[in-house]
Amino acid sequence: RAGSWDDEDPMDTSSGGLRGFMRRLAGQGQDEGKPVRTHSISKAHRSASRDSFRGAGLGGFDGLGGFDDMGKRRSNGERDPGRSKLGATMVATVVGLGVIVTVLTLGADNHSTFSLKHSSTTAITSSTPQSISQTPTNLATDSASNSASRSVDADAGNGGSVQPHANPTMSHAHSKANGLSHAHPTMMHVNTHSKHGGNANQDQEREKKRKGSTVASDQGSLSLLLSISNDYTNQGESNTGEGYSHITVGRVVEPMRETTLAMSLADESGSDLSTCYWLIEQASGTAGVVNGAYTYSEDVVEPEGVSVVHTFAAPATYSVSVTCTDADSGFHTLSTSVECVYVRRELRDLSSADLTSFLDTFAVMMETSTKEGRKTYGANYRSLDYYVRLHLKGAGSRNADQIHDGMGVLTQHATMTSDFELSMQTVAPSLSVPYWDYTIDSAAFKVEDKGDASVFFESEFWVSNFGSTSSRKHSIDSGRFADQQVSLASEDDEVKSPYGFLRAPWNLNPSSSVTRFHKMCGLNPRAAYAWPTCENHYALTFQQKTWYDWVWTVSYLPHGPVHAWIGGMGGTCDGADLSDWLESSYEQKVKLNMFGVLKNMWRIEMIEMPKFCSEGSECTVQCVKDSNKFVHKFTAQLKGFGGVPDDIMGNFTEAAIMDMADRLLCGKQLYPGDHLEAASPVEASFWPIHPTLDRLYQYKTLVDPFHGTAWDVTVMDDGDDHAHKFCELDSDSDCLGHHPGDLTVGTSVVRQSSGAYTLETVSNAEALAAVTPGSGYTMPYVYQNFKWAHCTSSTSGAVAFPSVGDAAAFR
Repeated sequence: RAGSWDDEDPMDTSSGGLRGFMRRLAGQGQDEGKPVRTHSISKAHRSASRDSFRGAGLGGFDGLGGFDDMGKRRSNGERDPGRSKLGATMVATVVGLGVIVTVLTLGADNHSTFSLKHSSTTAITSSTPQSISQTPTNLATDSASNSASRSVDADAGNGGSVQPHANPTMSHAHSKANGLSHAHPTMMHVNTHSKHGGNANQDQEREKKRKGSTVASDQGSLSLLLSISNDYTNQGESNTGEGYSHITVGRVVEPMRETTLAMSLADESGSDLSTCYWLIEQASGTAGVVNGAYTYSEDVVEPEGVSVVHTFAAPATYSVSVTCTDADSGFHTLSTSVECVYVRRELRDLSSADLTSFLDTFAVMMETSTKEGRKTYGANYRSLDYYVRLHLKGAGSRNADQIHDGMGVLTQHATMTSDFELSMQTVAPSLSVPYWDYTIDSAAFKVEDKGDASVFFESEFWVSNFGSTSSRKHSIDSGRFADQQVSLASEDDEVKSPYGFLRAPWNLNPSSSVTRFHKMCGLNPRAAYAWPTCENHYALTFQQKTWYDWVWTVSYLPHGPVHAWIGGMGGTCDGADLSDWLESSYEQKVKLNMFGVLKNMWRIEMIEMPKFCSEGSECTVQCVKDSNKFVHKFTAQLKGFGGVPDDIMGNFTEAAIMDMADRLLCGKQLYPGDHLEAASPVEASFWPIHPTLDRLYQYKTLVDPFHGTAWDVTVMDDGDDHAHKFCELDSDSDCLGHHPGDLTVGTSVVRQSSGAYTLETVSNAEALAAVTPGSGYTMPYVYQNFKWAHCTSSTSGAVAFPSVGDAAAFR
């Protein structure tokens, strides 16, 4: 443990130095294995320790390429996976305190074995480096006492080579007459039961007593296991990272979250570990980084104890090497790696502390400007208004929506959420943005309330986290977001409302308060906007076979109604009466979709809004009636959103159609709630919505991959007869934001080849590759799981989402 010996005389018999280390290995003066918190040792200190070690006349370790080579990095700053944490191929014999210590390590991979035995003899056992390197998978040393030989199989069946992120190789270390036994794929066994004053027969007798059965000379090996836990796993969370090829289940840790690392002996041997010595070090992402998303450290952490508590600093791969002694002076070592990633969890699966932290951090971003926040939280902090402006500019342009109604909807929101998540982490470093599986809610009120989501906004979950809504003012009237305000736009903002707020240009809301209606022009949204169900998400996954069909579907029914139910539509449309012309069913459909009529008529320049509305004034929609297109365009809206058939519309004169426009639109003050317009990020409940789509996409690629992945609609051939398009407004715009090569409006945190995460501007195609599980996945987060247990009950529709583990069989 080159980093553990301090700068004292290494042969000193005190707690420091080599002899102190040996005394600790022998179990003298040990603690009781209580969890201890970790500390770090800098590379400079570690180097000084090595120099002190060499200065004691033990430079032979350097000559064998051992401690001197420990931790060498490639020129690009990434750790060489060909070198283990405990060094390259090395054999050394040290005589002291009446024990012989034989150290064997293999540098063939990043999972090493390390064995030590004690003997009463004073003969020196040695071997040559050449003999070891020539036989890396059949390595043995024999002690002069002729006790059980030790043999190490670095990685049986894999040629001594372990792929990155593979399960730790744990090999048998006992001799056999006809060669080595094969290694268990996930366990390292080291035979270490020789003891002071004993011989081979006595060792076997001890092993008999420990195991309670007859033990042959080549059996009785012990299995060293690493367990990793935190507050979530302690509450039953398991298999985090399942489905991600770069993740080994059971080897996942989270940034800035206290994590308990514990060692144990797997078999029921009756022997307990006395203590363990750890080396924890970041193994990727430590090279020079530009636009770095996280702070990385090259310090080595060296805790001691069978169980230790450690906090990993940032997303990266970390190497973990641990050496343990047992009660019978056995010596066991494990070298492995763990992947540190953020875990996105469902809102209701968050701990109380994490849910509170998410909401409180949102409040900090709401109240703290980017300029002021960076003084406190660093360069990656951005205020809530920054993201409102970003979304507003992308979605609020006159002739284009770069974020919605097109093929960029998933990637545009995924990158923006990634950027937002990083800003939150500058305030609360352990946070990740949760996802909101709204099918859980629909499953609950599907039967109890016949699909009416209105009751949801009176539920404890909604009110306690996002606040209740005033039925009179339509503002938030309780909780931490009570009377939340919408910011005024600056002179530099190109997109703003007529009242000067950071809202869409077609929004005539005079109130500065965040507004929610939970209704559409006074009507219950249920008839037009059924809350997304398990069946909707199942159909999205298994009925949409191409990327094109999937991304066009995901924009609407699988998530859109959530925005509609929260935001709603208000103003004077509540009292609009079209009964003189239309049947009740058509009239209701038009009013339920009034937010779309308003936005579309503004986009096609058939209505205008006042340039400026002063506080307290009543601004209204100005229809462009002198255009010969007005009647035609308004008729198209009634057909499209109201479902009014051609034969009925054909019965109306132009004057009648103009009268309908006056009754519904012209001269009226209309406005959507903030969740249903271009400034929707102002609401805290906005942010967990789109990670749900990201999770569904990832699940789709794992269990039922797309048959066609083409994004370029000009070359698409998926068997459909209808014309393909990049966006809904393809006739009025160039669909900026929806082509594969178009840059996303926000930046995204992505992993570079060095392993470091940086904040980058990416294209839609790059963003999609980054969130696709597999070799190209470069995001710093994974999802908690891909399970929908609530969907299997008959009340929720009884659809069974196959697990990612069953994906191959399902296909």
